[in-house]
Amino acid sequence: MRFLGKENTVHAYGAIQKTCVCLARENQELAAAILDNFALAGNIEDVPTNAPRTVQRVRTQIDTLYYILGIEMMPAAQAIDLRWPKNPKWKLSIVTKKIFAQYRQVVLFMKSDRVLTYDT
Repeated sequence: MRFLGKENTVHAYGAIQKTCVCLARENQELAAAILDNFALAGNIEDVPTNAPRTVQRVRTQIDTLYYILGIEMMPAAQAIDLRWPKNPKWKLSIVTKKIFAQYRQVVLFMKSDRVLTYDT
């Protein structure tokens, strides 16, 4: 069961970790404060608002988080399929069961390792 595969497992879901790390790093960069100050209004105001740019950054972070959550669902569902049937004491909450069932209607269990690039 290395890398959450069942048969012929070499890497399976291991490669998508790189995508999540990249997206998380992008969110870290977007969270960095904008520290540039420019004198405004004939040098009367020295603290310009960064609100419009901050709103754009937060919107991008939210979109990125949706991608991260979607990608994280792939190995989580795979792990549930590999562990749940074999361990009767292991239980999922009602909400988790519902989300898992909905996810499995769209994304099937990955029985053997393969390239995931072309999955839609």
